[in-house]
Amino acid sequence: MIDRKQFVGESHLKTYLHRIVQNEALNVLRRYEVRMGVHVTHTPEAINQVIAQEESPLETHQRAVRAGLLQKTIKSLPRKQSELLLMVYWRGMTLKEIAAEVGTGVNTIKVRLFRAKEILRDRLSSHPEFMQTVLRKSA
Repeated sequence: MIDRKQFVGESHLKTYLHRIVQNEALNVLRRYEVRMGVHVTHTPEAINQVIAQEESPLETHQRAVRAGLLQKTIKSLPRKQSELLLMVYWRGMTLKEIAAEVGTGVNTIKVRLFRAKEILRDRLSSHPEFMQTVLRKSA
């Protein structure tokens, strides 16, 4: 890509900016292909479809803020509860697997998980945007 230092003014600025946008769109498309493990035809329609699926900078920032808040709140829980939440949601373990690893019954794990989620929900309730988008009330 030609950077602005190499732009000598022989072409219109509009052409130069169009090339930048086109290159950035191709970069987005390439990242999408790598992330999804697929090949996408490099047509304007395909590029527009992939760009429409990308997060905006605001959405990326909001997701990062929510993730930081969630991480901080989980760390503030009692050790057993925070470890349990990480086992379920981070490591993807089943309740039966957790019970075997911890050495307690599945019902004990269910109760601990319920209480951990309840405390987490209460502590995050002062952040309504977080509650609407991430943490749905479930029991």
